[in-house]
Amino acid sequence: MRLDAPLILMSLGFVPEIDFHASSDGVSVTLQWLSGAAQPSDADLDAAAPTAAANIAKRIAQAAKTAATTGIDAGAAVVGDKTERLVRALMEIILDEFNLHALKHNALLDAIDAAASLADFKARVALIPDYPPRTAAQLVTAIKAKLAASAE
Repeated sequence: MRLDAPLILMSLGFVPEIDFHASSDGVSVTLQWLSGAAQPSDADLDAAAPTAAANIAKRIAQAAKTAATTGIDAGAAVVGDKTERLVRALMEIILDEFNLHALKHNALLDAIDAAASLADFKARVALIPDYPPRTAAQLVTAIKAKLAASAE
């Protein structure tokens, strides 16, 4: 199945992990249907792909415009496409968050591997710090920092 099938399904109103679960090997996507909703065919996905791509591009542009109007100057004193730089900064922030989650996941796995008993496991897990909640102000600050770093 096409690699963009999950995005197309979401544009058609399907909800990941409620209606379907997608997994990929980097070459194709495998879908597991979780709900009883009518499943679109490959032809339906192919027909919906151009509209889905246009809607995604529109949402990205709108998100970039919203971010710019909240005080994020994506192109301050830097030659280059403002939207591209802003999207790149957002993706770097998302990657940073994924990496934080991976670190916590790995810390939990390390605690499992090293634990000699349930009490030892509980003690090791208790040492792993919780994630602090993120605020909108922190997001704006992180975006500005990423944009400033890319300007150098």
